[in-house]
Amino acid sequence: MKQRAKPAIRQNGSQKNGTELSIGRKWLFRLVAMSLPLLLLVVIELVLRLAGYGYDPGFFKSQRDDAGNQYLINNDAFTFRFFPPELARCPTPFKMDAVKKPGVRRIFILGESAAMGDPQPSVGPGHILEVLLREKFPDEKFEVINLGITAINSHVILPIAQEIAARGHGDIWLLYIGNNEMVGPFGAATAFGNKAAPLPIVKLNVAVQQTRVGQAAVDVLRWFVSKPTGSGWGGMEMFLKNQLPPNDPKRDTVYSSFEKNLADIVEAGINSGAKVLLCSVAVNLRDCPPLGSLLSDQLTANQRQLFGTIFTNGVAQQDANASQAAMNLFASGAQVDSDFAELQFRWAQCLLQTTNHAAARERFQRACDADALPFRADTRINNSIRSVGKWWSGENILLCDAEANMSLAANDGIAGKESFFEHVHFNFDGNYRLAKLWADHVAKMMPEKTQLKATAEWASQDFCERAVGLSDWNRMSVVSVVSGRIQKPPLSGQFTNPRRIQMLQNQWSEIAQRISQSNAVPLARAKFAAAVERSPEDHLLRENFGVFLKSIGDKSAALVQYQKITESLPHDFYARLQVGHLLGELGRWKEARAQLEIAATQRPSLPDAWFELGVVHAATSNYVAALEHFQKVGRLQPADISSRTYTARMLWRLNRKEEAVREYRSLIELNPTRWETHLELAELFATANETTNAIPAYQAAVKLNPRHPGIRLNLGVMLARQNHLEDAIEQFQTVIELSPTNTAASQYLREVSVWRKRGTR
Repeated sequence: MKQRAKPAIRQNGSQKNGTELSIGRKWLFRLVAMSLPLLLLVVIELVLRLAGYGYDPGFFKSQRDDAGNQYLINNDAFTFRFFPPELARCPTPFKMDAVKKPGVRRIFILGESAAMGDPQPSVGPGHILEVLLREKFPDEKFEVINLGITAINSHVILPIAQEIAARGHGDIWLLYIGNNEMVGPFGAATAFGNKAAPLPIVKLNVAVQQTRVGQAAVDVLRWFVSKPTGSGWGGMEMFLKNQLPPNDPKRDTVYSSFEKNLADIVEAGINSGAKVLLCSVAVNLRDCPPLGSLLSDQLTANQRQLFGTIFTNGVAQQDANASQAAMNLFASGAQVDSDFAELQFRWAQCLLQTTNHAAARERFQRACDADALPFRADTRINNSIRSVGKWWSGENILLCDAEANMSLAANDGIAGKESFFEHVHFNFDGNYRLAKLWADHVAKMMPEKTQLKATAEWASQDFCERAVGLSDWNRMSVVSVVSGRIQKPPLSGQFTNPRRIQMLQNQWSEIAQRISQSNAVPLARAKFAAAVERSPEDHLLRENFGVFLKSIGDKSAALVQYQKITESLPHDFYARLQVGHLLGELGRWKEARAQLEIAATQRPSLPDAWFELGVVHAATSNYVAALEHFQKVGRLQPADISSRTYTARMLWRLNRKEEAVREYRSLIELNPTRWETHLELAELFATANETTNAIPAYQAAVKLNPRHPGIRLNLGVMLARQNHLEDAIEQFQTVIELSPTNTAASQYLREVSVWRKRGTR
C-alpha cells in the first residue's frame, strides 16, 4: 500500500507552531475531561442539598433566641458519620453562648459513656464536678459542658475536639477516653461496620461524609453490605458475635490509631489556648469477670481437651474453697494457654483469697487485657494515655491518673464494686470519687490568685448528691436500669452475675425501706425545691426532680419540670418526649399530640415518639392513625412486643379481625412465654363470641400464669358456655382460693353448681 507523503517542514516554523497548538488542545481536552467528573459531583451535591437529602455533619448547631443572642447546641445528626441512623448516639443536650462571656470558666468533658455519666448523666461525675467547683470557688463562674457520648471512641472524639477548638472557646478540656477503642466505630470488634480500618482510611471516610454525595455513597454501601435490620440499639448484646482473640493483629491497628488520635486531640486543645486534663481510665478489675474468653487457635485438639480438663478441675477446686489446689491447676492451664481470660481471672480470685494482692492485681489485669469482648480500657490503652501525656508535658497539660487513684478506694488496691456497677460505669460512690479527683486536678489548673480564694474543703458527697438531685427515688430508677442491663448478654453470662443481682436487689430493698417512711416524700420534695431555687437553670437537676415527681405520682408537677427544660432546651428530645407522655397521661390529648409530633421530627429514627403518638391517637379513637404509628415502630424495632400488641389491638378496632389474629399468633411465636399475649388473644375471641377459640387461648395464659384470678375467671365462663361445667367449677373454686373476696367467682360458682344439679343450663 502506497504511504502518504509527510508534509514538508517550512522554513518559517509554521509546522512547529502547529505542533504546539496540537499539544495545547490535548491539555485543554485533558483539563476538561478531568473537570467534568468534578463538575458533575458539584452539581449532584447541589441537587442533593436543594432536595433536602442528607444531614449536617457538624457537632455544633447555631441557634438564636428572640433577643438575638447566639448559642451553640448539640447536633443529634453528628454521629451519622459513624453509626447508621437507627443506632446513632447523642450527647446529653446542651446549650452554650456562642461567644463565652467574660469571667466564665468553660470546661469541656470529652469521652464515652463513663465520662457521660451513664446510666444516668444527671447524677454522673460531670454534674457533680460542677457542684464541687462552684462550692470550692464561690467567686468563680464555671460552665461544665459534658460532651460524652455512649459507644463512641477516639475516631469520633477527634472531629468533636477539632470543632471545639474552632468554635467552643474552652478554658479546660477534660479527656476521659479509652473504653471503646475496640468496640466503637472502626474498632477491631465493632458492630458498626468496617473493622480495624487503617487510620488514613478512617479519616478519608469521615471527611467524605461531610458532603451529601459522600453521605449518599455510604448509605448505598450500608444497604448493600449490611442491610438495615431495623432492630434499633441492642446494647452490648450486639457485639456477641465479634469476639476478638487476645493476639489478633487488628488490635495493634486499633492501639496505633488510638495513640495518634489522642495526640491530635491533645494538640487541638493546646493550640486552641485551652489547658488539657488528660486522664487514664479506671475499670472494674476485681469484680468484673471477662465478658468473653477464647482459646488460642494455635492449640491442637489434644491441647484443647487437656486445657478443658485442667480448667474444669480448677473451677471445681475453687468452688470448694481449695484456693491453693485451684491455683496449681490454673498455673498448669496457663502453660497450655496463658491468654484464656477467665482462667486468669479465677486465678486472681484465688490469689486474693490468700491475700497476695499484688499478684492478684497482675492476674486481674491480664484477664482484662485478654478479654475477647474488650469493652474496657486495657494496659496498652492506659500506657498510650500516659505516653501522650508525657510527650506533651508542659504547663498547659496535666495527667490525672484515674486508674491508680480509683484503686486506692479499694481495701486491696484493686478497683471493683466499691466504685463500679459493672465493667466501666460508676456507681453513686464512684461518681463522687471520680468527680472529686477531676476537681482536684482542675483546681491545680486555676490561676494562683483564684486558688488563694478557694474554700478549705471540698463539698461532701452528701451535699453534692443533694445538689444534683440524687434522691432515693432517683437511686431506684438507676438501680432498675442497671438490673435490666446485667440480666442481658454478655453481662448475664458472667459467673459472678448472681451475686451482683443479689447485691442490687439488696440495694433496692434498702432504698424501698427508706422511702416507705412517712416523712420521706415531703422531705425529699423540700430538698428538691431548695436545690432548684438555688440552681434554676440546671436542667439536669430539673430532670431528676421530674423523675422523683413521676415516681410519687404527681404527674402535673412533673410536667412543669420537663416543660421548664424544653423552654431552655427546645432541642431536648427526651424532655419533650416526657412532656408529650405526661400530657397524654393527664388526658390533654391535643397538647400531647403537638409535643410528640415535634419530638418525632427531632429523632425520626427512634421509635419512642412514634409509639407515644400511637397511644394518643388510640385514646382519641383515631385508630387508622394509631395503627400507622404502631406499624412504624414495628418497622423500626420488629422485636418490640408493645408496639406489635397495639398493632393487633388497632387491627381489631378497625374490624380487621383476621389480621389481628395473625399478629397475635406471630407475637406468640416470637415470645411463647408471654402470658399477656395469650390473654389478649383469648379476650379477642371471647368478645367475638368465638368460645371454642377463646378456651385454648385462656388455658395457655393460665398455664403461664396460674395464680392470676382474672384469667381463671374468664376461662371458667367460657367453659360454662360450652357446658364443661365440672371444669368451670374447678376454675371458679381456684379463683376463690386465690381471691376469697371475688364476688363474681362466687356468683358464677353458685349458678354453675345449680346447672350441674339440674343437668342443664
